[in-house]
Amino acid sequence: MTLRRLSPIPSPTSMHRSSNAGMTVLEVVIALTVLALALTGIMSGVVNGDKARGKRLRVSYATMLAESEIERIRAAASVADSMADTTYAATVEHLSFEVQRTIVPNTETPSLNGPVLQEIDIAVRRTDDPTPAVRLRMVQGFERKE
Repeated sequence: MTLRRLSPIPSPTSMHRSSNAGMTVLEVVIALTVLALALTGIMSGVVNGDKARGKRLRVSYATMLAESEIERIRAAASVADSMADTTYAATVEHLSFEVQRTIVPNTETPSLNGPVLQEIDIAVRRTDDPTPAVRLRMVQGFERKE
């Protein structure tokens, strides 16, 4: 009977691959999937932030146009007859807006002494959007013509 020498039992550390071995295809696919998910989350945040910034700019420009219209009305405060409904186009930066001024019908009996009070509605909207970005209502006193 001949004795054969048995091979040594492999240790758990020798079963692992060496530290300089390359990555398997499965590990690469998993790493790319995790990276893609992370980038998708980041990009959706960037896109949503850009949309919000654009909306803030549009509202800011519309507010500026409405305030400009209020100043125009106040400058004409002595000429109540010249106030009428009007709509005009305005462009700020590269955005087109429509400014609409509507005189609200006065249902009260006018006072014979003192100014004529007139309620005025101002709506500013993008030309491609029917909903107003800004809507203001003001009351303006006009001097009576003698």
